Amino acid sequence: GLKALLSTCNEFKFIGNELIDFFTSEANIQTCEEGDVLFQPSDKCTAFIIVKSGRVKVETTGTSREFADEHHLDAGEGIVGLAFLIASIGVTKASQGYIHTSKATAVVSGTEIVNVPTSAIGQAFDLFRGPMEILTKMLIVR
Repeated sequence: GLKALLSTCNEFKFIGNELIDFFTSEANIQTCEEGDVLFQPSDKCTAFIIVKSGRVKVETTGTSREFADEHHLDAGEGIVGLAFLIASIGVTKASQGYIHTSKATAVVSGTEIVNVPTSAIGQAFDLFRGPMEILTKMLIVR
């Protein structure tokens, strides 16, 4: 299920069950059709996104703002870098926070993605400070 997926996701592999349970309770699953755009450059990043099933294409922008690189992500892979989301927590409302610089599109119909809202990640720092500090350090080291 969802807890197993989060437990095996690279970003969450080594955090405790309590924190996984919290993220599982806050997450939602979205089903996408082929060609659905999950986000595009200049959209505000509102969640850590993991592919649950299916496939997602992520195109990164180059210096000319045209898509310069393309990656395909499969089940269990995170689409949005968790380190960037953690860095955006606490950014004042006057700024935009973390803005996507890439475009993500569902490659096949029935692709399922898991959204862990940025607000849940911020709340986890209040509820699970120790494990979240460990997670942050692990992400920085990578």
